Amino acid sequence: MGSFSNINFTTVSKKEKTAEQLEKEEALAIMKRSGVTQEFIDQCLDKHGEAKVHAFEVPLDDTYEEYVLGIVKDPPPPVLNEYLRKAERVPLDAAKLLLNSIWLGGYEGIKKERALMMSFMEQLSNVLVGGQGRTKKLSRSTHP
Repeated sequence: MGSFSNINFTTVSKKEKTAEQLEKEEALAIMKRSGVTQEFIDQCLDKHGEAKVHAFEVPLDDTYEEYVLGIVKDPPPPVLNEYLRKAERVPLDAAKLLLNSIWLGGYEGIKKERALMMSFMEQLSNVLVGGQGRTKKLSRSTHP
């Protein structure tokens, strides 16, 4: 049988810590770029509840190198009904209506720039109709 004395376990844990640190740094960069603070996230969670607040990351451009964040709350039924009625006929108007009704904070360009809005709305629509979008569940323990 071989010996395990030549394995350096500290190297493995340093690599894992580095990956974790890089993930935290990226999350902080996205938050900063989006004008969001941890205190703001905590306030949203306190006011609306963790199950009703969602954050979506969207790429700033086609390079997918930088992302921004938008934070929304669950839409009330009348707003969701109005969105669903308008979505097929006038999708951009419906998206603006919905976003303006449920927006809590984040990168304001998401509400103004068509490409960002559509990327955001694609993720949000998947969640609203029960599908799976790429969401980041907000909680006090998952953000730096």
